[in-house]
Amino acid sequence: IMIFHPNCTLPGSSPVFVSAPNVRSTTEILWNCLSTVFLCTWSILFLNIPPQTKPKTTSKHLNLLWTKVKWMITTLLALELIIGFAASSFWSARSTTETLKNLALDDVVDWSIAHTCYADMGGSVIRFEETSAIETAETTDKQRYFGLGNVWVLNPRQLRRAREFGVITRLPLLSEDELGDKDKGDNLVKTLDLVQIMLMLAQLISRRLKDRPVSQLGVMTLSFAACAVIIYLPVLPSPQGVETPTVNLGRRASFDEMRSIAKAQSISIIMRSLYTIPNDICHHKEAFVVGTGLGAIWFGVLHLIAWDFTFPAAVERKLWRVSSVVTIISPMSSLAFGLIVVCFGWVDHKFAARTWATFSSFSIAAFIVARIFLLVESFRSLYYQPVDVFVSTWAY
Repeated sequence: IMIFHPNCTLPGSSPVFVSAPNVRSTTEILWNCLSTVFLCTWSILFLNIPPQTKPKTTSKHLNLLWTKVKWMITTLLALELIIGFAASSFWSARSTTETLKNLALDDVVDWSIAHTCYADMGGSVIRFEETSAIETAETTDKQRYFGLGNVWVLNPRQLRRAREFGVITRLPLLSEDELGDKDKGDNLVKTLDLVQIMLMLAQLISRRLKDRPVSQLGVMTLSFAACAVIIYLPVLPSPQGVETPTVNLGRRASFDEMRSIAKAQSISIIMRSLYTIPNDICHHKEAFVVGTGLGAIWFGVLHLIAWDFTFPAAVERKLWRVSSVVTIISPMSSLAFGLIVVCFGWVDHKFAARTWATFSSFSIAAFIVARIFLLVESFRSLYYQPVDVFVSTWAY
C-alpha cells in the first residue's frame, strides 16, 4: 500500500492562530463518512417494547443492546426495509387515531397520534382477570385462543375492538406528560445527527461549486443521510427507547371476541409466537410495500451522482452504473407488476400470482447483488481517488 505523508511547516513563533491545512487525509474522509452513517443508523432506531422478564439481569440488558446492534446492521444493509416499516407504522397510526380519539372522548382520557404509535410499539397490554369459570374448549380453535394466556399485547386496531367489546372499560389512562416521560429518545443525538447531515450536504455542495471531486463513499453517505431524514418524518411522533408497557386489567373475553381481536393483529415478517410486538411487524402491508419500494428507488437515484466519477477500472464504472440503475428498476418493476395484478383482479389467478412471485424473486436477487456491489465499491474506490479529492473542502 502506498502511503503519502503530507508535510506542513510549523509557525516560527507563538502565540499564533494556526489554520487547518489545505489537504484532507483518507482517514479523515473515511471517519467523516462513517460517523455520519453511524449517527444516522443509530438515531433512527425506534424499536418496539421488548419482552418483559423479571428480574432484569445483565443478560437482559445485553439482549437489549444486541437488539439495537442487530437492527443497526439491518439498517446498514437494508435501509429500504426501515423506510417500509416507518411508512407502515405511520399509515397505521394515521388510519386508527381518529377512531381511538372518539373513544377517548367517551372515556375522558388523553389520546393523540403519539398514543397510537405507543400502542403500535407494544405499549398497550391487557391482563385478563383470572377466573375459575373459563369456558371449556370444545374445538381446536377454542383451545388455541384460550391457550394464549391471560396477557395480550394489543396493537391499536385490537385495542379498539377490545374497547368496543367491553373487554376493557376504557382506553389506557396515560397522559401526554406521562407518555413523554417514557420517551428516552436523546434529543442531543438527534440534533447532532441533523447537524452532521447538514454539514455533509454543505460540504458536497461546496465541493461541487468549487469543481472539486467527491468520493463514492461520500455519495453513499449522502444516500444514507437523505433516507434517514425521510425516516424521521413519519416516526417523529413515536416515543423512543420505551422498555415497559402500560398494563390494563380486562375481563376474560369470549371465544368469538378473542378470535375477532386476534384477526386484527399485524403481520410479522418472520413468523413467531407473538408474546410481544416484534420489531419486524408490518402494521399496514400496502404502506410497507410502497415505502420499501420508493425508499429503494430514492437510494439508487442518489448513487447516480457518481455516474462520471473516477473508478479503479473502466469496468467498475460500468458496474456502478448498472448497479445504480438496477436498484432503481428492480423495486419499480416489482411494484408496477404487482399493481397490474391487483388492478386487473388477477390476485387469485394462480398463473399470474406465480409469475409475479417468480419475477419479484429475481428482482430482489438482482437488487441484493447490486446493493452489495455499491457498498463494497464505495470503500474500495477510496484508495484510487484522484488527488483533487484530498484538497480540503474549505481551502481556498
